[in-house]
Amino acid sequence: GAWAWGNYPTTITARRRWGEICFRAMGGRYALTWLNMEPLSMRAQIFALPTSNLFTTPEQTVIVPTTPGHETGNAVASPYGGFIVPGSTFSDFDITVSQWYDARNYRVMQYRINGLAV
Repeated sequence: GAWAWGNYPTTITARRRWGEICFRAMGGRYALTWLNMEPLSMRAQIFALPTSNLFTTPEQTVIVPTTPGHETGNAVASPYGGFIVPGSTFSDFDITVSQWYDARNYRVMQYRINGLAV
């Protein structure tokens, strides 16, 4: 697998199910956040360049799942989203997390992620 017209498609990561993704330039580096489907969590990677290796860059879990009524800290019931809030920095890193676990319970929350490794 190499990219060229007519070649079979290649991937940039191992086979996985991705949810919503966000890629943002910040402070001379690049942040990627996404909803990881298995196991369910929101994750982040920090890159020196947009062409950095996705396989060798550590993934950081920033939001973990829980059941409705048991949300605490970074545990959210039925999380999705994980979009980086404009104006975020690596020392003040905020993401939006949506929660929708039935027809009447939907909300969007802002989370400040402390201790994000850069």
